[in-house]
Amino acid sequence: MHKQVAWSPEMDTALLREVVEPYDGEYGSLILRWKAIAASFSMYFEADIPYRSARERNDGMVDQFKATDMAHRLWGTGSDEDVTEQAQLL
Repeated sequence: MHKQVAWSPEMDTALLREVVEPYDGEYGSLILRWKAIAASFSMYFEADIPYRSARERNDGMVDQFKATDMAHRLWGTGSDEDVTEQAQLL
């Protein structure tokens, strides 16, 4: 069993840079793609990052972005906000 990963903002941004259209692939290649991403992260951050953790973190960030983005579209913020790199990548 793997230890729980403590995701940092730096790791979140790196994950979003790495993952582009994660579900746009041939049938049966999805797990292999996530395993490659997790292996790359494990080497870069010198931590054991399971593919499932990377996938769930990405999905969670996308879901959270969709929820807040919809709220901003419906009600607007009334200001010109600086768009973060993470928001641009999502």
